Amino acid sequence: MSKGILLIAFLCSLLQSTWAQVKGAQPDRVPSNHGRQFDVVSIRPSNSESIRFYGVRDDEYRARNVPLWITILHAYLPATLVAPERLIGAPSWVWNEDYDLEGKVGESDMKDWREEVLDKGSTNPKPLLQSMLQGMLSDRCQLAVHTRPTTMQGFALVRDKHGPNLNALKRSIRRDATPSDAVNISNGGSIVPIMPNSEPIVTLFHTSMESLAEFLSNGAIVQDMTGLKGEFDFSLTRTGTGEDIRDDWDMSALGLKLISVKLQSVSIVVDHIQRPSTN
Repeated sequence: MSKGILLIAFLCSLLQSTWAQVKGAQPDRVPSNHGRQFDVVSIRPSNSESIRFYGVRDDEYRARNVPLWITILHAYLPATLVAPERLIGAPSWVWNEDYDLEGKVGESDMKDWREEVLDKGSTNPKPLLQSMLQGMLSDRCQLAVHTRPTTMQGFALVRDKHGPNLNALKRSIRRDATPSDAVNISNGGSIVPIMPNSEPIVTLFHTSMESLAEFLSNGAIVQDMTGLKGEFDFSLTRTGTGEDIRDDWDMSALGLKLISVKLQSVSIVVDHIQRPSTN
């Protein structure tokens, strides 16, 4: 597997977001969302030949040897949409020149940063992180963008021919406690992930079908079309790690399946950008 593919997978795991953010976006309009900014920002051309790295830490965002197109897309889109074809109109240096970036979080934002951004297991939106990335790009690159509606290949989560397996999909009872090793996902759900040297099974609690679809959206968009309402507790077996997510999870055990569909989406169009001022 190439370094580029490994990087994209790593980025998605660090900066997960939600499809709901895009569904609510208006075409040709990017909301002004950079009211909160990093306290200190450093951007320098990269002279490193080391492996590319992108991530968040206790008090900072840091990237090493990373081209700016990745940061731009993460600033405006859910991580599941971060792919080169989602960025339009950028000059060649945005793709070909690597930078080292560092954004330090100020004390006034530290509590929110640690509660929201460092919740690494969560697929909940990261508006604080996106706000700070947008502010950094606006200030240092004079970036201006708009969105363009487009279609993309995705998947629909639907019932299989026998209907949902309600013995496996158990109605959730909110008063039941979740395990201490569970991490948050979108819309109030939680998940106990696959642990090293354990069975390839994840267990989900208080999870809606929309939340399940967002959890499955890792490298490909999944939209809930099951019509099932409410929250469920259930287990899901990992069956592979291939390029087609339909082969990655045993959805049939839940009486569900994934089908290939075209979905409405947006791309980010660059109106103006200049090389970042360095320091």
